[in-house]
Amino acid sequence: MDIGKAITYVFDDERWVTKSLIGLVLSFFSFLIIPIFFVQGYLVKIVRNVMDGDEFPLPEWDDWGKLFMDGLNLTIAYLVYGLPALLLIGCGFLLFLPAGLAEGDFSDV
Repeated sequence: MDIGKAITYVFDDERWVTKSLIGLVLSFFSFLIIPIFFVQGYLVKIVRNVMDGDEFPLPEWDDWGKLFMDGLNLTIAYLVYGLPALLLIGCGFLLFLPAGLAEGDFSDV
């Protein structure tokens, strides 16, 4: 694996500024939830370009519908695979919640 290429592939593309600015704006508005799916879909497209061995793996922002669907699928996969960890955290929270809500001074214990 070429670590230098993994860091500098963005700058090899002649339109890297425009492509990066679009991603930056979408990431900035990710609190609206919907732009997250487009950014995730773009990351999927980058991975596909790298796997295909494209010379310039930084893709265009052209197929917004496919970007959205790929991002939505990736986000659902994150949630499904992260569900066991979320359940464990929730159970641990419920286990220690009564101790946190207990009234009284426990400083002499």
